[in-house]
Amino acid sequence: MSAREAPINPRFVCDLEAIVEVIGRQTVQGLVRDISGSGLCVLAPIPVPASSETNVHLRLVLDWAESETLTLPARTLWLTRTSGHFQIGAAFGQMTMEKWQRLEVLLRFLHGEIALDHASA
Repeated sequence: MSAREAPINPRFVCDLEAIVEVIGRQTVQGLVRDISGSGLCVLAPIPVPASSETNVHLRLVLDWAESETLTLPARTLWLTRTSGHFQIGAAFGQMTMEKWQRLEVLLRFLHGEIALDHASA
């Protein structure tokens, strides 16, 4: 890929609230550091092992509004320890069309393509 080509799944730096629900085990609260159409990176206080099947519950919180929770299936791919936290990398799994559409709206909002009206919030 040349320097001028856009990545296939551009990542958006953000601060979304996240709950990583490890299926059959634990729930971990954290913040999404970046997100794309194929996955995300969550900063959390405790680790989630690689290859864990999860549901990631995302919520956008603004000063004047917050979104409904968007729950997406994901599989953790990697784990990195950082100063007192863990970065958890995960790829999204199979989703319904409705979930894909809601993820697309969220990504478009984070990219600045969609604006929310303060008055309607």
